[in-house]
Amino acid sequence: METFAVPDINVLCVDSDPAALQAYTDHFEKSGYCLHTAGSAGEGIDKARKVSPDIIISAVILSDMDGFDFCDTIKTQTHLISSKILLIFDSASAATDKARGIEIGADDFLHKPVQKEELLAKVKAFSRLKRLQDDLVGTNRKLEKALRKLKDYKKALESKNSELADEKRMLEHSMKQASLMAEQRQKANNELEALIKKQKEDFYSLISILSSAVESKRRYHVGHSRRVADIAVFIARKMELPKPAVRTIKIAALLHEIGKLSFPDELLEKSPEAFTQKEKTAMMHHPVKGSALLEKFSGFQEVADIIKHFHEKVDGSGSPDGLRGEQIPLGSRIIAAANVFENLVFRKEELTTEQVFEGLEAEIGIRFDPHVVHCLHAYAREHPTGDVFSTQEVRVDHIEQGMVLASGIFTLSGAKLLPAGTVITEKIIEQIDRYRQKEPLKGTVFVKN
Repeated sequence: METFAVPDINVLCVDSDPAALQAYTDHFEKSGYCLHTAGSAGEGIDKARKVSPDIIISAVILSDMDGFDFCDTIKTQTHLISSKILLIFDSASAATDKARGIEIGADDFLHKPVQKEELLAKVKAFSRLKRLQDDLVGTNRKLEKALRKLKDYKKALESKNSELADEKRMLEHSMKQASLMAEQRQKANNELEALIKKQKEDFYSLISILSSAVESKRRYHVGHSRRVADIAVFIARKMELPKPAVRTIKIAALLHEIGKLSFPDELLEKSPEAFTQKEKTAMMHHPVKGSALLEKFSGFQEVADIIKHFHEKVDGSGSPDGLRGEQIPLGSRIIAAANVFENLVFRKEELTTEQVFEGLEAEIGIRFDPHVVHCLHAYAREHPTGDVFSTQEVRVDHIEQGMVLASGIFTLSGAKLLPAGTVITEKIIEQIDRYRQKEPLKGTVFVKN
């Protein structure tokens, strides 16, 4: 007889009528069930032992025995106790036959001619029930296994309890020693914390001394390093850098001119405007000298690297190594912009804040990182210097017609899309929207009030 190799639930159909078997074959085609057929009760019993069907569909009238005896044999003489059995009655079968079928283990009944929809509906219901029973059997096996393990664990626990009683006596005996050790350890921890605190204090005292030493040589611009450090810390926090990175940038900003201590006092006391070209060239190398001085001391290597490169330019034309873009340490890029901003705002008082930013914006992509200058705008807005330059920060997607850009609009990769001073029009807004679909833009921009 024919067998379908369809995975999922095994279904065995037993009927001595070839037309009926063909009907089952047609009914179960593309149903997702694995169908097996048998033309007699004997063949059905043999095939049931081989394929272990989940569902057995049998006619009551078979050629070698009736369906009731077949059902009884399946339930009593095979391992297929959990198989679901659906008996098919001829239309003339009496209600008493159903009662007999129930007694010998049939699960449900149908009358010929069998309707496909009703048949598949009952098979589907049996499938769900069979799965639930199988799951229950599996769960019971797991439970029995767990109970056995629990019994073994109980025995082991009793043995361990006996051992623990002995260990408890030993533990109680050593509690005084443990308490003494804990007190000694706490004392050592307190001493270590005090030592670490003292080291930190000494470290920052050294930073303060070195910064003051530099400031003492800059009579024409007192407080420069401290202000650069304040600006750099603001930018670093605006860029959401971690606290250790912010702390390192602050130290580097305080000491960014320490290399100038290697120059004669008479040179340091001069205003930069009075430098000769030779003196300007010499001064340009002070970051390298400062870096060489600091990197000899433990804990200053990262600070030294930031100081060494704060004269680099993002287009690669800076010194000492001609680094480009993100090759330049972020701390160096931050201090470079903070240093120039502080010089222009606090030393060259004839410049307005707006003029200062015009100069900074013109150098974006050449000398300065656009994201750092963007954060400088935020610093200037929160720390006004007294002139009337006033801005507000808005999201790029909230820009409206008539607004005037106080800062340029840049892509996340640093490419300039619109310069500062641009008056926003409807056409420009459409261009921005089209561009944002291709490449992300910086989230906010500053516009003039």
